[in-house]
Amino acid sequence: MPNQYKEYTEQEMEIVKQNYGKITCEEICKRFLPHRKPHNIIYLVWKLRKKGLLNLSSTLDKSEEARKKMAETKCGKLPNKSYSLTPSLAYILGAVAGDGYYNHKPYRIYLRCIDKDFADNFKQKLEEWSGLNARIYKAKSSPYSPIKYTQGFCWEVMLNSRKAIEFLEPFDIFRLKEKAVENIKVFLDKSPECEIKFIEGFFDAEGSVRTYNRICFDNSFKPLIDYVSELLKKFGIDFKPYKDKLKDKENFKIQKEYMYRISIQRKEQIAKFCELFNSSISDKQERLNEKKEKYSDLLKSSDIPKKIEIDFELVEPAKRNFKLFEEIIRKYHSYKSTAKIVGRRINWIIRDKNTHQIYGCIGVSNSFLYQGTRDKWIGWNKQTRLKNLKKIANNWRFCLLPNPPKNFASQVLAIFVKEAPKEWKKRYNEELVLIETYVGENHSASCYKGAGWIEIGKTKGYQIIFDKGIRKVGSMDGEKKAIFVKPLCTDWKEKLLK
Repeated sequence: MPNQYKEYTEQEMEIVKQNYGKITCEEICKRFLPHRKPHNIIYLVWKLRKKGLLNLSSTLDKSEEARKKMAETKCGKLPNKSYSLTPSLAYILGAVAGDGYYNHKPYRIYLRCIDKDFADNFKQKLEEWSGLNARIYKAKSSPYSPIKYTQGFCWEVMLNSRKAIEFLEPFDIFRLKEKAVENIKVFLDKSPECEIKFIEGFFDAEGSVRTYNRICFDNSFKPLIDYVSELLKKFGIDFKPYKDKLKDKENFKIQKEYMYRISIQRKEQIAKFCELFNSSISDKQERLNEKKEKYSDLLKSSDIPKKIEIDFELVEPAKRNFKLFEEIIRKYHSYKSTAKIVGRRINWIIRDKNTHQIYGCIGVSNSFLYQGTRDKWIGWNKQTRLKNLKKIANNWRFCLLPNPPKNFASQVLAIFVKEAPKEWKKRYNEELVLIETYVGENHSASCYKGAGWIEIGKTKGYQIIFDKGIRKVGSMDGEKKAIFVKPLCTDWKEKLLK
């Protein structure tokens, strides 16, 4: 390394720390350090940042065009919706697991691929999920890169966001290995729609439709292939697993000894796959459509799981559906067969939007005035509780008819936490930041756990005994219920404590 890079005096460091960000690096050289060049100052700034002695960033040395581009792609905070599971996020997880990676310095999500359709779709999904601007580049193959592209270049999609990387860090397969795959599995487990989107993202990245009647997935990380195999079995698709020894390991970014393959070979299984999954790559989708048309006669309608579009029908006392809501609660609610409650409340009938079939009902009402476990968990005293109690609601009823579709309850809860704050704001002009619910001991509460609700403790079993409508005595012999809460925004605690 040249001497001009090695030796920087303490005086020079102090001059750079005092003036960087106020004037350009060229001006620093002219005024204070004439024996240095602008690139020496940039190098010194990098060294100071690396040591934690300088935290400033400056765009003064950038061109006007570069500053404009940086302003367009400047990444702020993620919106609240980005912290929930959505089909776009599931697709991103699948695509990054195959062809992308998360960079922590700088904070970026990367994807490199040879198909422009895939790059455009991934960019669109990133922007849908994050609400931020992603960028797409045409990058030439480096002579030093272990991966060689036959066309001489690849498409690179990039999103700069520290918040996005911090949120997606548990799903970073390159860093966390098997633990990341386990995190993805738990995250997607209760949403078949999102599991389908994950497979579609992974298929775009690592899948292929072969000319000799094969649909294949290839990857060198066995736990990831095992998880995709598990998902395909879940959707009733049979396949054959293969394990091939890599002959030319120099062409692979991850130096692995084996490549693992999922091969779907039977015609009826290929038809089932083509019916369930799509690809954003036009050439790959054309081949899927050809297989689908060719083998459609082999496919039975019973082989494809029905897709239910969940609709929330608002219950009003003046409408007929109010009696229907009461009837569902009376017949099917396991331990609270009444629909009567005082105070604020909003209820919905759960239907299929297309067939109008009824699947159950759900409701939200006033929160309890005092609940010791909840109040301690939030950090409330009496004053802040009385002031902010209106920002919490209680999921007072959730009842499904017998034999609902698999994972249906968690899907309903995912829609409920979006619909309830909107309707509450519209009707009562109050912002909801948290929803609570209480689950009896004879229930596993797996749907709440799968939908991301947090268990914070149990009630003490206190119950009030009435005689002919008159309160007689309180007892501690009642059922101890598990308390679950669902924050509706990232800054919920600040709003409940102010």
